[in-house]
Amino acid sequence: MVALLLDAITVRFGDNPVVDALTLRVEQGESVALLGPSGSGKTTVLRVVAGLEVPSSGDVIFDGRQVTDLPPAQRNLAMVFQENVLYPKMNVEGNVGFSLRVRQVPSAEIASRVEAETRATGISGLLRRTPKELSAGQQQVVQLARAMVRRPDLMLVDEPFARLDHLGSDRLRAELRLVQTGYGVTALYATHDYSDAMALADRVAVIDEGRIRQVGSPLQLYSEPADAFVATFVGSPPMDLLDSEPAPGGLSVGGMFLPVGRKMPRDAIVGIRPEDWRVGGRGLEARLDRAFALGPDSYAVVDTPAGQVTLRSRETRFGANAMFIHPKRFHVFESREGRATFHSEQLRN
Repeated sequence: MVALLLDAITVRFGDNPVVDALTLRVEQGESVALLGPSGSGKTTVLRVVAGLEVPSSGDVIFDGRQVTDLPPAQRNLAMVFQENVLYPKMNVEGNVGFSLRVRQVPSAEIASRVEAETRATGISGLLRRTPKELSAGQQQVVQLARAMVRRPDLMLVDEPFARLDHLGSDRLRAELRLVQTGYGVTALYATHDYSDAMALADRVAVIDEGRIRQVGSPLQLYSEPADAFVATFVGSPPMDLLDSEPAPGGLSVGGMFLPVGRKMPRDAIVGIRPEDWRVGGRGLEARLDRAFALGPDSYAVVDTPAGQVTLRSRETRFGANAMFIHPKRFHVFESREGRATFHSEQLRN
């Protein structure tokens, strides 16, 4: 196990900083997810940690030891790339156990560990196949098994489930989390999928344009986002952002009063998550645009004086064309790009 510190890492491609003075700490045995959109710099961060990319400035530190210039082979880490990187002439068994053979681990232990990991990841029936005989999803699973069988000090995983269906993703989320916690492996994941980040990580670092927006537990990011970007990127459907006007003791959104208790800026934006809307009571008049169900949850997209919003409920089946809606909880941001200034408690009415 290692503790990882990225200290003011900057990576430039030409004159453009792809990663900009990024600082992040991952404790020993901790799992952290870098969550961000395509092009946010998360893969570049993994490559810097692995030694595949040299930062323009800043330091990579393992357990207090500076390793910025250390070759990848001397960092005792395993990296799973988004692209499939397997030895084409080796079968699955050979690919999974290759790193152990290189380290001259006894044959019996190699066989035992390969059998355990391939069984856990659901590919034990594919041991004699070569990569060209596997689907893209199966090749991704082989990469994950190859990384986990090593029991590395640090595991880096780039978009771990991008090529898998939801059943394969669910199984491997559970297996990755079990290996990471059971063996105390320090792990850093890069993903654009907030559900992967929430399931895998002790903490999540939201990254955008090469900078960290917020670091916190999955629950903290969801319930108390630091800014409007985090608020809309974490969650599905995303948080609705609505324009507001100052009102005595609060804000007015489409004529609906929301209590804040202090003066708010004139361009304040109110954010409300789909599940935080309630039907009934005094609030916004809403007219149904469309409704649908996903499993036990019912969704409605409605038009209001404040704009179009999405509702999600497990108790209400949306069907009425007209209704009144009011938030159970809301958030206030300085602007559509600004930081959060207020998170409400649960509202009674």
